[in-house]
Amino acid sequence: MKVLKDLKETRPGLTIVELTGDIDYVSYSELKKLFSKLISSGHKNIIIDFTDTKHIDSSGIGAVTSANIKVNSLNGKLYLVSSKTEINKIFDITGLSKVMKIYPNVQMVLDEIEAN
Repeated sequence: MKVLKDLKETRPGLTIVELTGDIDYVSYSELKKLFSKLISSGHKNIIIDFTDTKHIDSSGIGAVTSANIKVNSLNGKLYLVSSKTEINKIFDITGLSKVMKIYPNVQMVLDEIEAN
């Protein structure tokens, strides 16, 4: 099952990953490979956009958490974008929202990066 909707580098070192569908045990290995490939090729600041994501389970949270640890070790940052109540609730339940800020849209992330 394909979960990558789009991938774009907005500027050197900042990549937006737009996900779609269900982020779960079925798509886990695809997602892990995607993050690993991005990070190993120098993408250390990544925006993960969950706007078109329908569901995320613990496997998806695990892939995101693992990517976050890797980019942090490279002095990078992982940004999460979601305005969906269902997705944000999972982020809250798993504690991910305590570790990472959840932005309601990509533009807010870009604005914050520009301000810093």
